[in-house]
Amino acid sequence: EVRENALAYYQAQSRAVTKEDYVVRAYSLPARYGNIAKAYMTQDKQTSNSLALDLYTLGFNSNKELIPISNIVKENLKTYLSQFRLVTDAVNIKDAYVINIGVNFSILTKVGFNKNDVLLRCISTVQDFFDIDRWQIGQPVVLADLVYEISLVDGVATVVNPEENNP
Repeated sequence: EVRENALAYYQAQSRAVTKEDYVVRAYSLPARYGNIAKAYMTQDKQTSNSLALDLYTLGFNSNKELIPISNIVKENLKTYLSQFRLVTDAVNIKDAYVINIGVNFSILTKVGFNKNDVLLRCISTVQDFFDIDRWQIGQPVVLADLVYEISLVDGVATVVNPEENNP
């Protein structure tokens, strides 16, 4: 396996061949040219060019909130990626959407536990579950995973499944 990977790397000649190669290169943009916090690449579905790719990007502001990256950083990224891009590839750098998520959930606590303390620990668990460092662009939110995390909190007897039409 190592031998095959080495041969593939040699044949790629430090070029971005796969979508993952482009994402890794986007993350490795030197800091003096800007910062890419989140990146996701997909096939361009709006043009007839089968070699066109869309690179969706986001950055952080000073409060570590996700924001679209500036046009200057996009130009820097475009120039940086052109060093590694295959001649036939076309890369469109686009802004990803920022979606804020709210979750309504209900729990039943075990006897002998302070309900407010258990609820605060559950809220902390939900906040940790949605920590921005754990998520990528395009990653699905699976409510069953969240319910499982809440059920592991000490003092939780039952978790009422979150509603499908959460805010």
